[in-house]
Amino acid sequence: MSNEVAEPVETSLNSSPPVPKSTRRRSTAFQRQSIGPISADCDTTQDVTHESKKFKSSERAASKSSFDLKGYIARLESEDAQWREEYARRRIRTRNTSLLLKTIETGQKLDLSVLTSREKAFLDARPNYDEFNENLHRLSELATKVTYLNLNASHLCEKSVTNLKSEVEKAKQRIIQFAD
Repeated sequence: MSNEVAEPVETSLNSSPPVPKSTRRRSTAFQRQSIGPISADCDTTQDVTHESKKFKSSERAASKSSFDLKGYIARLESEDAQWREEYARRRIRTRNTSLLLKTIETGQKLDLSVLTSREKAFLDARPNYDEFNENLHRLSELATKVTYLNLNASHLCEKSVTNLKSEVEKAKQRIIQFAD
């Protein structure tokens, strides 16, 4: 057998709907965790003279030697359980959405027998939205007519005032002519 690594198969992710970043999870299983000892030539540095670099390299060597394998396995198991829960949630959400879509497409009425009496009372107490929309439409027509009439009334009022002012001026002129 040769030591060839199989190339990953490219899958088209464009066909699936985009998932918001907040619901995506990254697996910690693919993060690098060095379990075995690291060879000495990989950990050495060239002429470390600064004190902080010496401290960091000795600290790194101490932390790598005390790797907690049981804790790592426990984290992986808990992550596996989280992934299974996420899969179950997504499966339920997909099933519910497909059932809702099917119900909408077929135009079926919802089955109210599964609701509690309190929920049925809530649904029965909801307003009649058809009547509400009809009243709203009539109200908008009435508001349009009232606005039109108000504009005409204000125009007629202004015209009346100007006519009365001109009549008063004419009456003044006649009175002045009679006085002379």
